[in-house]
Amino acid sequence: MFKKIILFLFLGLIVFILGFGTAIFLNRNIEEKGFQAGWKAAEKRLEETNFILPEREQQEIKSIFGEIIEVQGNKVYLKTTPLSPLADPNLDLRIIEVDNQTVIYQLVTKTREQIEKEGGSDGSVVMPGASKWYNKRKIELSQLKTGYKLTVWSEDNVRDKKQFLAKEMFIEPINN
Repeated sequence: MFKKIILFLFLGLIVFILGFGTAIFLNRNIEEKGFQAGWKAAEKRLEETNFILPEREQQEIKSIFGEIIEVQGNKVYLKTTPLSPLADPNLDLRIIEVDNQTVIYQLVTKTREQIEKEGGSDGSVVMPGASKWYNKRKIELSQLKTGYKLTVWSEDNVRDKKQFLAKEMFIEPINN
């Protein structure tokens, strides 16, 4: 009886050690092939399918578009659209610094009469957003409001910058 108990405990210990060792081995395997490996595989797949063009990933980005979340002092908090599906989610909210050199414009849609008067009725197709269709009106930082859609231009490459200084800012066009 005593031998059976010792044998049972010994076998139990062996099974425990084998189970524990297997769990450690599998856990290492999961870590090596886990989230980061999946992320890298997704990036590679997107590049292979030209969903993300490698050349574009290396280009400088001097402007960013988004919606104003908050204006605090000389900083504008802008919720932006990611530059790629796998871009750093921390960059979805950018902090735009405004100084006395920053120019802020509100784009106002021209009337049909204004466009025709300026020679814009030639029937040619002009892409929306072209300056031919809008008047620029300078405004002050204090006139920016939450919810405005804003394009921000900088002298710096803003691709990977959470916070940067704006050179010019354009509020999305509004009707007269």
